[in-house]
Formats: sequence, structure tokens, C-alpha cells
Amino acid sequence: MRLDAQFALGTPPDSVLTENQRFSWHAYVPLDFVLDSTTLNKVFGIRQEEPPYSTEHVPPPLLDSLFNPVGGPNEGQNLVMQRKHFMDSLNTFTPERQPVDPQAVLALRDEGLGNFKSLLIEDPYRIMFDITTSHAIARSGSSTMASAILEETILDISCADCVYQLAHLDALAGQMDRSIEGIESLSEIAWHSTRALYDGPQLQLRIGIETRDQEAIDIACKQLRQVARALRVVAIEASGDLEQARSAANDVHKELTPNLLPAILVEEVLERTSS
Repeated sequence: MRLDAQFALGTPPDSVLTENQRFSWHAYVPLDFVLDSTTLNKVFGIRQEEPPYSTEHVPPPLLDSLFNPVGGPNEGQNLVMQRKHFMDSLNTFTPERQPVDPQAVLALRDEGLGNFKSLLIEDPYRIMFDITTSHAIARSGSSTMASAILEETILDISCADCVYQLAHLDALAGQMDRSIEGIESLSEIAWHSTRALYDGPQLQLRIGIETRDQEAIDIACKQLRQVARALRVVAIEASGDLEQARSAANDVHKELTPNLLPAILVEEVLERTSS
């Protein structure tokens, strides 16, 4: 595998690598959890492919010898090339390359379901595939079919991104109440996610403005205001003024909803500036 600070691991390999680059991919494995930098250094091996040749590799505790997640449904299987081809296949569903007819897009999706059946039993691949293909189907003019795909995904996997994407499709289809229900459920599914804390409230604000729903506007503004105030405290601390950061954190903390990320961020600032 290859790790480079210039490119996110969510970027398909072939879109960022060229023959002139010094590193090559051995496998590409989306994971369903977040790795910090310390863990990343233990998981990924890096090999320099041109003089002076060198290899730095630590046996991955999270991946088997064939780069499958340890304990996952594909442990021990050789799916290295399938993992690479899967990322390439997603390009078929981009606005520039996808068919214009929804049935043609659906046929391509069915083809992918068959070709990558083994990978799609891993949640990250299922989520990536269903979101990408639902977007393509929606662009082709069938929001109903697109929503049906995400509804099925949500039944099988607890995924804040899928819930948010479905809420977006519902809003575009004029189903505003259903969209807001989806947005509000984000706090139960993944309260710490950016979908719940920022993207969802942004969508709710737009819906409130369009439908002239003052309650929806007020709820969204309250959530966004909490995020903004917490980020201001973090920014003051980052500037080096610890005394002002602690003062601002104390002022803000009592007004934030407990146990949500804005409150947690402010609590962390209070802890770091307590000495």
C-alpha cells in the first residue's frame, strides 16, 4: 500500500499515480474506522521503486498478508486486483461518463454487483458503491430508484453518510418532512460526525428557508452556532493565547448541548489550558 500526505486515502489509486512516481500500489483497502497517524505508521508498508531501493514495512496488525481486513469476511482471499479494479469502476458513474438513461445506469450497477460481489460484503465498499451509483441514477432522472438504493443500504448498515445523502434526495424530490426526519436521525446514528453536526444542519437550514419553516431554521441555526462558537475557542487556543482561550471556553461551555462534539471540543480546550 502507499501512503502520501499529498493525497487522501479515499482517492482512487489510478487517479493519483503515474509511471514516473516513485511508489506503486500493492493494495487499496478502504476501512470502516478512522486510523490515527501512529496506527497508520504501523499498518502500511512503503517501498521505493527506484534507486536507491529501499523497503519499509511493518507487518500490518489490521490487514492479513493479502491486504484483507483481519477478522473481516474476506480474510485469506486474494482480492488485491479486484480492490484496484473496483475503484476504477466507480469512474463509470461520473457525470461525464455515465449513461443518460436511468435503466442503463441501473444495468451498469447490476454488472458491478456481479463483478464485485466478494468486495461488496465489506461495508465500506457497499457504502461507496451504493452512494456513487445512487447519485448517477438520480442524475439520470430517477430520484425514486436512487432513494430505494440508499434506503436498502441504511437497513443493512448504520451509515450517517447514507442517511444524509438520502435526506438530500428527499429534499430535491420535494419530500421536505421526510428529509428533516432523516437529518434529525443523524444525531442518533453518529452524533460526532460532520454529517450530523454541520452538513445536516446546513441542509435543514436550506429546507427551512425554502419552506418558510421558522422552527427548522431556528434548530439549524442553533446547531451551526454551537459549532462556530466551539471552533472559535479552538482557534484562539491555536493562536497561542491560552488565557483568552480558557476564558472563551468557560463562557461558551455552559451554553453548549452536552455530549455533542462542540461541547467536547471546548472541554478539551479547558483541560489543555487548566495548568
